Amino acid sequence: MATLFSVKHAKQAHCRTCGKKLKKSVQYIEFGPDRHRGFYIEGDDPDAFPKTREEAQRQTNQQIVHFKWGGPKHDRRIVRISIWDGETYQGGYFCTTQCAVDFAFLLAEKGHQTVKHRDSTAYQRIEQET
Repeated sequence: MATLFSVKHAKQAHCRTCGKKLKKSVQYIEFGPDRHRGFYIEGDDPDAFPKTREEAQRQTNQQIVHFKWGGPKHDRRIVRISIWDGETYQGGYFCTTQCAVDFAFLLAEKGHQTVKHRDSTAYQRIEQET
């Protein structure tokens, strides 16, 4: 789902329509001189890449949820980490755009409306009463 926004929740968030767990809103940090490259090759400065999860953790104050190894077999290094702030989830309240649309239809069918909709249809109610 293309995430339009993220929302902070104190507990694991679930979709308001289908009940699925919402995905964590993560950010990626890549290490090394060519951070856009996302891998480590011989000749790169090995000190620019953490060797352990603990070394990578010292470079961020957020929770590491995933990390990617790279480099030659004899000298594996962490080239990228995924971090999460512990409370932000993708999509806000829904796992997909379709679930958000379905939720809107359910509310509309039950007679719920926004203040703007109520105000814009007020003249129709007045005409019906007269």
